[in-house]
Amino acid sequence: MSRLTRRKASATPIQGGRLAPRASPRRGRPVTTQGSPPDSIRGPIQSNVRGATKPGPIDGAEMQWDTTLLPTIMTLWHEDPEYRDASHRPSRLKLRARGPCLAQLIRRASGHGDVRLIATALLQSGAVERRGPWYTPARRFVSFKDQPPAALSHTLMSARALLGTIEHNLHTRDPREARLERLAFNSHIPVAALPTVHRYMKREGDNLLARIDAYLKRWEVPAGSEPTVLVGFAAFAFED
Repeated sequence: MSRLTRRKASATPIQGGRLAPRASPRRGRPVTTQGSPPDSIRGPIQSNVRGATKPGPIDGAEMQWDTTLLPTIMTLWHEDPEYRDASHRPSRLKLRARGPCLAQLIRRASGHGDVRLIATALLQSGAVERRGPWYTPARRFVSFKDQPPAALSHTLMSARALLGTIEHNLHTRDPREARLERLAFNSHIPVAALPTVHRYMKREGDNLLARIDAYLKRWEVPAGSEPTVLVGFAAFAFED
């Protein structure tokens, strides 16, 4: 039988004290990286578009920024009306053009950096496909599977976020100040059903994370306009 549990707040202190919230002077970017680095929430996908191109691996030292930059670009592409079509879907874009283009979108997200390198990184991640001069989102979320340095950075960020929430809740006396911490599991799932179960959790997790990503984007304020902090929501599946 499936159970839904919540870790209760505890007044028991942890030796060494709690970690203070990390204020961020930069723009409060919605982070859309999901899952463990070897497989993003959607996992690496193969292009089935004729003519789509995918570049070779990029040196990991040049990819240290992508755990925040690339997801920020994908969020803007999906949420900013300037980059969506009449059906409210992300528009296909040329790298450079007089109107909305990928270079403009990248500048919106980064303000600096090599536009072609960042466009190549988006293609390498599997989040974007290219056909001729046109760039099109293949999925909303970014995979870091093929970039070990970025994957490690993502792993450390995910672990820090999880442990930070657990520590916060252990120190919080007021239940109203506790952060979301939930767990649903079942100990008697047939091994033969695992592929189906994981497909379901990925699909539902994708949908939930996309809604939360869009919600966080609506709260974003201009850089420097007021104090900001990074806020996020993570999802992962597990077996034991």
